[in-house]
Amino acid sequence: MSDGKTFLDIPPEKSLKTTVIVIVGFMALGALLYFLADKGLKDYAAKIGDCFIQGAIISILFATLKAMIDKTWPFSGP
Repeated sequence: MSDGKTFLDIPPEKSLKTTVIVIVGFMALGALLYFLADKGLKDYAAKIGDCFIQGAIISILFATLKAMIDKTWPFSGP
């Protein structure tokens, strides 16, 4: 049963804290796995940089796709 609350009802301080904890946790897990595989900090930093670049490229592509869909006749409404 829904109580009418949404994700927007979460206080910004709590969501920011949770986001930082989750990101740091996953990055620590990734570092642990890299070090267990006998790869160094340099390899880990290169992989993190690569992930940021790929994330930026994918974000740009999705923003472009959304703009195209918003401006195209079958999707733009009456």
